[in-house]
Amino acid sequence: MLFETGTPVGVIYVLPKATEDAQSKKNSIETLSRLARLTADNIVSNLIVVDNARIEQIYANLSQSKFWETANNAIVEPFHLFNTLTAKPSRFTALDPSDFGKIISCGDCSIYGVMEVADYTEETALAEAVIDSLNSNMLASGFDLAQARAGGVIVTGSSEVLEKLPAININYCFHMISEQTNGAPIYQGVYDVDSDSDSVKIYSWFAGLGLPRDRIENLKKESLQQSAIASQKEKNRDVAMTLDLGEDKVNAVAEEINRKIKKKKSGFNKLQRGKGSIIDRRRRR
Repeated sequence: MLFETGTPVGVIYVLPKATEDAQSKKNSIETLSRLARLTADNIVSNLIVVDNARIEQIYANLSQSKFWETANNAIVEPFHLFNTLTAKPSRFTALDPSDFGKIISCGDCSIYGVMEVADYTEETALAEAVIDSLNSNMLASGFDLAQARAGGVIVTGSSEVLEKLPAININYCFHMISEQTNGAPIYQGVYDVDSDSDSVKIYSWFAGLGLPRDRIENLKKESLQQSAIASQKEKNRDVAMTLDLGEDKVNAVAEEINRKIKKKKSGFNKLQRGKGSIIDRRRRR
């Protein structure tokens, strides 16, 4: 309906956790397939993929009570930050709304994520963080970043932090991201934000990606394995619920004896007896 009005349609699609059941994983693959077709047909302008299994890995040490709140924030925060900061000016480098529009209208799949760097004053610290952590800090796995057709990177920190951050460090960082994406246009922004942390955060968004083939294949494999186990358990159900009391053979013998006794007592059986069982009461001369 929105597509027919000319309004761009974006979708945030969440893949299941590793611990979810086979049917959930099967349903997720089928739904992703339908969304991919809508995206290829330009009905959906941006398919953002988030993977709960990856979020589980990133926040593995959190308690159950804090996990979902943190996971939801991890999904919403980068999106909100890009949307908010690109509408603001920057004392440093601005990623303006038109650039952000190019990213989100690029089509196909998108992923985003955030990494935090504490040792930001070292010349290659940001670049090394990008090399080591870019893929692992994305909220979905299995994507080939070299396929990206556009991307955006926003570096944030407090005013005090950014005043101490050499420009060469940021330039190295952007250069490494450009290499990781095989020369895709990467729109850049550097913003000071309210923060008490003595660190730099790097928010990344990559668009124009294909489907996460490796992750999809893993989901298919997990779903088939879990389905096979469930099917085998169903087949074993009768055996598992049968209790052998050792009385079956005794009962069968008793029933056979009773059957024979009843047969002997029947009138029909008496008529069928052989000569040996007939008593001749005639007088003999």
